[in-house]
Amino acid sequence: MLALAHQTGIRLVVAAGLALAAGAPAAALAQSGHGGYSATLAAPLPAAKKAVLNGVIWKCDGDSCAAPLDGARPAIACAKMVRAFGAVTRFADPKGDLAAEDLARCNAAAN
Repeated sequence: MLALAHQTGIRLVVAAGLALAAGAPAAALAQSGHGGYSATLAAPLPAAKKAVLNGVIWKCDGDSCAAPLDGARPAIACAKMVRAFGAVTRFADPKGDLAAEDLARCNAAAN
């Protein structure tokens, strides 16, 4: 009886640990704000806007935009995003912000 209670206790601890581990990526995304691309528009939009670019949905509200990763290089994703929403002052993926010269080339795509 005691051995059965011990096994049941171990199963509960393992199940709880797995549940916490499964929720960890979602919690990390919530804390970081986003796990994909993010951008700050040079001029805020008057109303929220969505667009499908390279197979993913970009959502912009005010001057903040976000989308899941689409597999494209950040500079390519930035250029497509700028054509749809306008110039940006910041563009980032989970690895970090685009360099200033890449951001300038990205914004040139809007013209």
